[in-house]
Amino acid sequence: MLNLGIGQPDFPTPPHIVEAACRALRDGHHGYTPPNGLPALREAIAADAARRLGVEIDPGHVVVVPGGKVTMSFATLIVGHPGAEILYPTPAFPSTDR
Repeated sequence: MLNLGIGQPDFPTPPHIVEAACRALRDGHHGYTPPNGLPALREAIAADAARRLGVEIDPGHVVVVPGGKVTMSFATLIVGHPGAEILYPTPAFPSTDR
């Protein structure tokens, strides 16, 4: 099991991963990704589900999230409805100037 929490891993990053990261940066892949995940990854996950599980999933219904805040946001959108009042817990990831 790998602890993916905050902190330094106790092993070096494998060279092929370092090279892939450098190549991605050189190719302009930097900055924030869409909050629901990269379209190509979502399509690959849907294709994998079709191949391995025999179920067709619209890639638009697949989300790949980076952490808790986005997960909570999408969960809120699922249970909310237009005009609903939603209470969002705080403290949360600091995305405002407060």
